[in-house]
Amino acid sequence: MYSTWEYSALEEMLAARQRESYEIVSRSDDALIRAWFIGEIAQGSPIQSVTMKHTAVWTETYGPYSVYGLDESGYSWRTLVTYNGRVVRATVGSCTWDWMFFDNVPPADATTISRVQNLRKYLTGHPENVGKIQRLIEEQLSTLK
Repeated sequence: MYSTWEYSALEEMLAARQRESYEIVSRSDDALIRAWFIGEIAQGSPIQSVTMKHTAVWTETYGPYSVYGLDESGYSWRTLVTYNGRVVRATVGSCTWDWMFFDNVPPADATTISRVQNLRKYLTGHPENVGKIQRLIEEQLSTLK
């Protein structure tokens, strides 16, 4: 358990990181980050409002959800999640800061997506288990409606 002093120090450290992240995002000249920041692309926007201006580098599909990676570099990211083609989550960050513009993915669905991601990663290193793992993946995906 944390002492009151340790807890206060931890709170202050997290608050400082949040302030730093806000300043980085608010000053960004990246067109996509600006669009999220000013609400031009908001929760509920159709995915076409993003993809007509910004190309996804990678896309992963989880039932009605799609996750779009909009960055090529390994140390920073711009990630968008859609549900049935509508934006529900937008995050951006790097190795030293991060910012979530909004997140409307229900916690149970986020957990399921994370499980499927982990199963897919496992499968890449263990192709001999494809049948068993694929059944687990399909079972998890069937819970996303």
